[in-house]
Amino acid sequence: MIKNTKIFLYSILFILHYNFIIAAEKIDNNNQLKQFIEEHGDLSIGEINFSGLKKTKPSVIQPHLKIKKGMLLSEFDANHFIQDMHATKLFKEIKIDYSAMDEKVFINIYFKEKITLIPIPFISTSATTTSYGIYLMEQNFFGYNKKLFIGASFSSLGWISRIGYIDPKIIGTDFVCNLYSHYGIQTFENADSEGDIYQIYNTDNLMLSCAFGYRLIKIVVPYIVNRYKRAIVDMDYSASENPPSSAQSIEHGIMLRIRDLYYADVFEYGIDSRIEYVHGFPNGDHRKEYDSIRFRAKYSFHGFNDQRVYFTLNFGYGNVPTVFEERIGGKYGFKTLPSQQVATDHYLSFSATNEVPVALKSWGVLSVTIFCETGMYRHNNISGELFYGPGVGMRLYLKDVAVPAFGVDVAYNVRYNNAEISAFVGASM
Repeated sequence: MIKNTKIFLYSILFILHYNFIIAAEKIDNNNQLKQFIEEHGDLSIGEINFSGLKKTKPSVIQPHLKIKKGMLLSEFDANHFIQDMHATKLFKEIKIDYSAMDEKVFINIYFKEKITLIPIPFISTSATTTSYGIYLMEQNFFGYNKKLFIGASFSSLGWISRIGYIDPKIIGTDFVCNLYSHYGIQTFENADSEGDIYQIYNTDNLMLSCAFGYRLIKIVVPYIVNRYKRAIVDMDYSASENPPSSAQSIEHGIMLRIRDLYYADVFEYGIDSRIEYVHGFPNGDHRKEYDSIRFRAKYSFHGFNDQRVYFTLNFGYGNVPTVFEERIGGKYGFKTLPSQQVATDHYLSFSATNEVPVALKSWGVLSVTIFCETGMYRHNNISGELFYGPGVGMRLYLKDVAVPAFGVDVAYNVRYNNAEISAFVGASM
């Protein structure tokens, strides 16, 4: 593992030393457009035309315009409109042109859409197993900006299938909906920060989740959360070691999402956070009610020379059944922990990351990350486990494809002198 880490570090240094950015010269017409609006802002809008739309329905775009035919040009906030469009992750390019004729202003908006139906091969490696699978993602379902994904992954420790659906505007309203489900039969290995396994069990697990929310303002969405969870532990599994009890429950709770991001040429900047509280009502053998609270926050800002600096904070507290504990290893803020092997409902972590674009191409952006993290977690068998260390990683952002970043990270656990590798698709917290 240490040898692989050195090779990876040398590769990063090679890229930083020999790669350079060739940025195409851009013609910035913002000043010209601003001058046009100043000169013709008191004219009414004659027509608003869209071009370049092949899949996306105009009804996805129109609510973000905040203007209509007959209103004054000065009432149109083009910058906010472009930001809203980039937030959908559906468009590679957006251009706005104005023309004046017969005391009217005509607005022409050109869109270049991204590819939104994408099959994604999946590979995930931990210290004990490698998982393979494929997921199909549709980021613009039927052209209405609905998100759908479905897929499954397999390994020597079992299999799991997942399906999810996100509707950011139910029937064009400010109501939102997130649906998710997974089902699988898997063997779980629980380990400490050093990777020493203390628990092995096999489960038949199912989760059904729905969250309905309402967009109070542009950046704030409160949700009502409901979930059904079931994890049946196979007590006859031959390789079991200290298996926990089976559990099933219905969870009810609330979640608050605050998301205020600014989209630039390469990265997005701002704050993305959520806090969730649920109360679990048990069924079956586990008769004890439980509570769980989880908090995630990521704040990023523009650094030197197109770099991005961001900080993440993670907090969790609860008394959930062992089979429902969150697997934090390998996630943001927990890269120094064994991936998928550390399970807990008590944790706190902080991380700082500097992301540097090392290649800007017509098809996307390749970046290198340097980060450090620290935190602690607690489990029934582990009291106040501290972890900390640095790491490096790479990200690949594709401009023509509506998926988040592909990435790989190598983190070094200073306390136990070992390295952990984690790979992922997407930059979600």
